[in-house]
Amino acid sequence: MAILTKQTAILLSPLFLLYLIMQRKQKAWLLHGLTFAGGALVPALLLFGFLWANSALDDAYYWLFTYPAKYSSVVTTEEGAGFLKYFIKNITRFQLSLFGIAGLSLAYNIFLVKQKPNILLLTYFLLAVIILIPGFRFYGQYWLLLFVPLAMMTGTALHQLSQKNLRLGIGAAFLVLLCILGEAVVQRAYYFEAETTPDIVKLYRNNPFEAIRKLSTYAASIMKDNETIMMCGSEPQTYLYAGKTAPTRHIFMSMLTKHNEKTDAFVAEALSDLQDKKPDYVLYNLFPYSWSMSPSSNDVLYTSSFAVIAREYVPVAAFNMNDQQYTYAGDGVIDPKIINQVILFKRK
Repeated sequence: MAILTKQTAILLSPLFLLYLIMQRKQKAWLLHGLTFAGGALVPALLLFGFLWANSALDDAYYWLFTYPAKYSSVVTTEEGAGFLKYFIKNITRFQLSLFGIAGLSLAYNIFLVKQKPNILLLTYFLLAVIILIPGFRFYGQYWLLLFVPLAMMTGTALHQLSQKNLRLGIGAAFLVLLCILGEAVVQRAYYFEAETTPDIVKLYRNNPFEAIRKLSTYAASIMKDNETIMMCGSEPQTYLYAGKTAPTRHIFMSMLTKHNEKTDAFVAEALSDLQDKKPDYVLYNLFPYSWSMSPSSNDVLYTSSFAVIAREYVPVAAFNMNDQQYTYAGDGVIDPKIINQVILFKRK
């Protein structure tokens, strides 16, 4: 299932192969491996059948293989180094003590590498590190792949330490729990408050996630049951917050800013959905980063959709990222020409 969701997860396959080989004394590992592979094919075959029944195999091949191959090659090594420096600094500083403990656990597992659990966990960790690399983007959510093996290695290190010296093991476990509690208290705004914290804003380069939530839920509060909304940008959570179905299948519009053989057709389809289905509301993210814009991007959908909206819609609410202010119709003037805004429009 992971491979169907994130193609690079196929790099975790050697971990399962290593496990099956290491268990060969207990079971017929070749037969066990074939059985496991057969079971792993079940979700893939079910998805294949679903796509075939819906005549979507060509689109699936494009989005699973063709597009990712192009997507992973557009970031230069120099840009990738900048991404790595930016994200690793913010992520590790956010929970410095826990990363320190994880680092000690990693070193302990390397020291005890001859033991079976340590080999598996170190392999898991190294493969997770490798999965971070393709595309050179190193986005914040990618680092979640490391947390599971780091947590498992911490637990394994504590267990092995307690077997050697019970008091030392209990003391180390208490220290880990104390650090977890301390981080939860220090970062309580992040974990326990509904509003988006400055940490998320900083980590994701000021992406207006909280503004998307507020304006989407505001749209839901003023929309009638039969009215529709369309998101122009790459924040499909809008439909979840608003409780509405997307009028277009292109819900990550940043994917339509790359120049390739299908971009023109997909852009035309998205524009047609906007013009022909005439959604009652449009939430437009006038923030180039949301669209993955660069000087070489295909900006036809970005500019053409805004031209349609400016002609046929009026702004009813907006969030200005420059001054971090919300404006609602009747409370002030919303200028849709100002960059770095999330604007909710209503059809005239």
